[in-house]
Amino acid sequence: MEGIVLSVIGGIKNHSGSSIYIKLGEKSILLDCGYNFRNTPVFPDIKILNLFLDGIWDLCYTYISHAHLDHYGGLTKLLDEKFNGKLITSTTTSTLLNYYMSTKYYSDKNLKYNKIRELKDTIGSFINEIPLFIEELLDENIKIKLLPVEHTIGSTVLEIDYNGIIITYTGDINNNINFKSFNKPDILIFDATLFHKTENIDNSVNIHKLKEFLIDNFKKQHIVFPVSSLGHIQYIFKIIEELFYIEYESIDVHLYGVHYDIYQILKNNLPEIINYNKGGISKNGIIFCSFNNLSEIKRKLKNFVVVYVEGVNKKLDRNEISLPFYLHITRDEIFRMINELKPKYAIPIYNSDYGNKKIVEKLWNDQFECKLLYLDIGEIWRYNK
Repeated sequence: MEGIVLSVIGGIKNHSGSSIYIKLGEKSILLDCGYNFRNTPVFPDIKILNLFLDGIWDLCYTYISHAHLDHYGGLTKLLDEKFNGKLITSTTTSTLLNYYMSTKYYSDKNLKYNKIRELKDTIGSFINEIPLFIEELLDENIKIKLLPVEHTIGSTVLEIDYNGIIITYTGDINNNINFKSFNKPDILIFDATLFHKTENIDNSVNIHKLKEFLIDNFKKQHIVFPVSSLGHIQYIFKIIEELFYIEYESIDVHLYGVHYDIYQILKNNLPEIINYNKGGISKNGIIFCSFNNLSEIKRKLKNFVVVYVEGVNKKLDRNEISLPFYLHITRDEIFRMINELKPKYAIPIYNSDYGNKKIVEKLWNDQFECKLLYLDIGEIWRYNK
């Protein structure tokens, strides 16, 4: 059996566009293909990727974990470079990708409008939608399985079984994941966005406070959530459904400039009790708005409170509260994941500087036997069973 070759193309340090190349025998897979907001190149570095390929057309598969630009934003670049393999993703993410590939949501300034439209029309022809929890055969030696996680709508973890070697790629994941449906991986490539944070971030405390606040204030006044993250909106929807499913047959939620059209095409994936309204603030209820719309919304309302769930760097007014929570797995939860899954090798994907690398390594080595591998951009790692 031929071994495994792995290299990080993007997503390390200040390279925010997540992208990992993996070679399994004769087959090659790109794990995510993200847009890099922080540095050039803005897409996964094609020069590095081509070190492993005769050309992008030689790439067999690209997997997209979820529809956030830092994970899918390089797709048009791949298509422009003549990628003609298969794209692996969930059905929901496939729907979002087809929708996002337009000038309204796609921010590739290097491609002209006509070119983007042409690429958008092409994308549906190579997407391979994979059902959740069902093992699929990619090749006689390669089986894959997608497992759902709640980072955002359609998010999945990818499990690869290559001749009995299990490779798990988490993409971005939240806290409180149930790992019972996961196989024990030999190689775990994991979301490490918060890995080097020194402060102890306890999502559960602020989420609990948010639930208490909603119970005390729901229907009594307008509750305004200024948000930029689709994942935060989705998470709050689930909290609303959890708290009020029995009490209310339906709940009106108003959206101002925040993904209303996306929710229109994805209603089947959202709580049944919620009605989505574009604009309109006649009744006390929930309002989601962009940060740009917040001042306008405040002027229209009399009885309201603003709740910041993404954090805020300003002095709060009397009718504002801050209850931030994160949509990435925290250090404590990463350690729980490692303890439960017990991989042989663990590879963190962290889009920030090393930070407190020595502290993390000391904590790691005190608790785990598995090897923690810090790979840099373009560094090659080989694994033979």
